[in-house]
Amino acid sequence: QIQYKVRDPDTTTGTNTPNNVSSTFEYTTNGTTWTTIPSNRLASGDLDNKAVSEIAYTTYTATWDAKSGIPNTYSTSTQIRMTVNDHEAAKNTTIATSSAFTVDTVNPTSTATLSGVTSTVALTVTDNSNIEYRLSNNSDFSGASWQAVGGVSTSTSLTWVFSNQTYPTVYLNT
Repeated sequence: QIQYKVRDPDTTTGTNTPNNVSSTFEYTTNGTTWTTIPSNRLASGDLDNKAVSEIAYTTYTATWDAKSGIPNTYSTSTQIRMTVNDHEAAKNTTIATSSAFTVDTVNPTSTATLSGVTSTVALTVTDNSNIEYRLSNNSDFSGASWQAVGGVSTSTSLTWVFSNQTYPTVYLNT
């Protein structure tokens, strides 16, 4: 999510879109090359005009679907740049740039081996970011809680109570 606060000090004197501004968003993963975030990678309404006042800031949130926009990307120097436009003839735009943050759209890799004989799940998970996983006997993961590993890889064997001993199924979410 991209959260921002905006105001327009001369909004009531505007003639094109008084009391409204629009925003566009760009990203960089290297600090140099900026790419526009297209509307189909933002939530509905994120690029619509937003109501503003002259004095008080109004907070808005835009939702960026980075996973589908820049798949298989890991960057610790990602930034968002936002341009706000009040559509007037002079002093109509301002630009704000976020500080760097990490974006990780690379899927983790994982393997799990079930042993009904020993009632264990052997699990190996690797990712670019700190790993969290959850296991469940239920496909909706009801009753499961996230387990934080605190690292980028883990290999462990867990004692597990299978719901069905004949054909055990355990669901893994990383």
